Amino acid sequence: MNMCEKKRCSQQCTNLKGNYTCSCYDGYQQTGDRWTCKANDTFSPMLVFSNRHQLRFYDLRTEEYGILVSGMRNTIALDFYQAENSVFWTDVVDDKIYRAYFTNDTLSEGSELTGRTVVVSSGLATAEGLAVDWIGQNLYWVDSLLDQIEVAKLNGSSRTTVIAGNMESPRAIALDSRKGIMFWTDWDNNLPRIESASMSGMNRTVVVTVADMSGGWPNGLTLDYEEDRILWIDARSDSIHSAYYNGSDIITILKGHQYLYHPFAITLFEGYLYWSDWRTNMVYKARKWTGDDLQPVQKTQTQPFDIHVVHPYRQPKGK
Repeated sequence: MNMCEKKRCSQQCTNLKGNYTCSCYDGYQQTGDRWTCKANDTFSPMLVFSNRHQLRFYDLRTEEYGILVSGMRNTIALDFYQAENSVFWTDVVDDKIYRAYFTNDTLSEGSELTGRTVVVSSGLATAEGLAVDWIGQNLYWVDSLLDQIEVAKLNGSSRTTVIAGNMESPRAIALDSRKGIMFWTDWDNNLPRIESASMSGMNRTVVVTVADMSGGWPNGLTLDYEEDRILWIDARSDSIHSAYYNGSDIITILKGHQYLYHPFAITLFEGYLYWSDWRTNMVYKARKWTGDDLQPVQKTQTQPFDIHVVHPYRQPKGK
C-alpha cells in the first residue's frame, strides 16, 4: 500500500512499509509538525488582493493589514514583479493597466505604493486576467471581450497578440516562465476548459475540460511550481481542483464547502491555498492537497477579486 497516495505531506512524501515520511524541497525547512514546509527566505510573504477600488495587503507572518493603492474605479486582475518590487493591475472602467512600486515603508501605517504609472493606455476592452513573465520581463493579459491574449514588455512597449480566436469567455491566466508555458481558463458554455500554449502562442491545447468535474465557470487559476501542477477554482460547482500541467492526475481538493460560496481567484504559498470569495467578502485558506485546516484569513468590506502571494518563491529562477 502506498501511504503517500492520500497526499499527507505538504511537499515531498516517501512511502515506507506501513508508514510514510515527509520532506521539503530546496529552499524550505520542515516545522515541528513534520508536515509543514516553511520557506527559508527571510522575505515576509504578503497576500495582495484587489477589491474594486483598492489593492490591499495582508502579511502572512505578522498579520499586518492595510492599503497599497486606493482611488481606483474598478480593478480586477493583478500580478507582481518581485525583481523590481512592483505590482501591476487592470482597471476595467479606465480600460488601462497600471504599475506601482513597493518601498521600504510600504507596510508602514498609511504608506501606499509609489510611482504609479499607466503601462497600457489604449486598446483594452475587459482585461480580466493578468500575469507577469518574470524571466522574460513581459506582461500578459486576457481580454474577455476581445477574446484574445496579448503580451507587451513591462513598460507597455512591443505589444502583440499571442492567442486570438476559438475563445468565448477567457478569464484567468497563469505562467510558468521557467518552462515557457502559459495556461488560461475559458467559460465557454459548450466547452468550459483550461488551455495551455507556449508563451509565444504555439502548441495550443486543451488541458482540462472542467465540465468533467461538473464545473462550468473556471474563475481562478494558479500554478504550483514545485509540483508542476495547475490549480483552479470553479464558481459554478463551488470547487477547487488540481492536476499536472498535462491535465493528468486530477484531484478535487474541496467542493460544496460552506467557505466556497462563490469563489473568484486563487493563489498558493508553502502548503496552503488562498482564495477570494464574492458572496462572503472573505479570503480563506486551506491545505493544498486535502483542503484540511480550512479557515478565514481576512474579511473585506467589498467583493475581493484577484489574489496573489508576493514572495520570491512565487517567481522562481529558471534552471
